[in-house]
Amino acid sequence: MHKEIEWLYSLEWMGWKLSLDRIREVMKALGNPEKAYKIIHIAGTNGKGSTAAMLNQILIEAGHKVGMFTSPHLVKLNERYRVNNQDISDEKLCEIIRKIRDLKIEVTCFEFMTAIAFLYFKEVGAEYVVLEVGLGGTYDATNIITPIASVITTIANDHNDILGDIQDITEDKAGVIKENIPLFTCENNPLIKKACKEQDAKLVLCSKSEYSLNLNGQFQSKNAGIAIKVARHLQIDEQTIKKALQHIEWKARLEYLDNNVILDSAHNPNAIEEVAKFLKTLDYENLYVIFSCLKDKNAEKMLKALPPHKELIITKIHFHRAMELGDIYKAEPGVIIENVKNAMDHVKEKLQQNDLLIILGSVYLAGEVLEKQIM
Repeated sequence: MHKEIEWLYSLEWMGWKLSLDRIREVMKALGNPEKAYKIIHIAGTNGKGSTAAMLNQILIEAGHKVGMFTSPHLVKLNERYRVNNQDISDEKLCEIIRKIRDLKIEVTCFEFMTAIAFLYFKEVGAEYVVLEVGLGGTYDATNIITPIASVITTIANDHNDILGDIQDITEDKAGVIKENIPLFTCENNPLIKKACKEQDAKLVLCSKSEYSLNLNGQFQSKNAGIAIKVARHLQIDEQTIKKALQHIEWKARLEYLDNNVILDSAHNPNAIEEVAKFLKTLDYENLYVIFSCLKDKNAEKMLKALPPHKELIITKIHFHRAMELGDIYKAEPGVIIENVKNAMDHVKEKLQQNDLLIILGSVYLAGEVLEKQIM
């Protein structure tokens, strides 16, 4: 790992600090690069990344130069910064880190990562930027912008320790709604309606997509419905939209690693319920589950949301916020295998052709699985 990236990760000790003052100071010092392109801002609990990937592909298909900022990454930090589906290079990433670090303005790790996106997309001359919220909405570092469209995807319980209960979560995500900027959402929610009225923002309620797409899971149809409405608002033609939805690149979302091995990034009960709906449409003999999650998650609710399974394999992510194996075991007893690769090998030894393995519980688990494949 490059020393600049190691230095950036060292900022994680600061955690989350709910304020936009620091990121605004950085942007001002850089000449406000976030004003150099048209931004589509995406908040929500589940489906942010998939919706971002869809809009990104639609805009590329329409002939535009498109930046996309998403988080977290799966294997490398570079994945968070994409221009027309190409990750930022190590050299460029380190160069931009040095530029921002030289300002000597104290910011959190995520604020710094957001600043990288804003500056990078200006330097490469992006026309559009698809910008995913990191956490919540109101005080997220991305929320200093004035977008051309705002999006709120599915809202559910997650990060309750920081964001509060479901009402607090909804109000926080509604913080991305800007004055006179249309909001596209699948959430027919009174709190969102109220926020739109207060901001005089047009509320566009979206339904499921009428077009097919190359991502698995019925829930993706809801995300696609939002992306389609935004694209129509931008006056992109139907043929371009339809074609783009057949060519979306978005890993670890009900992704088949093999004929009977599926990898997913579901990391809260609502997301796992949607995965379970997909699994119930499949024909298999026995279901095996490899699971791990972060310590702030409700492991019991997540595991209860899964269909009946023959064996649960509990493993641990190599991440400082990972839940201890014993705590997951209390939620549901299973076979404990500390190493992710060993957990996969354990299942593959007994997995028959008609069986199915699902790996899920955390984006970080999905990242480790993909990294093991790459390495």
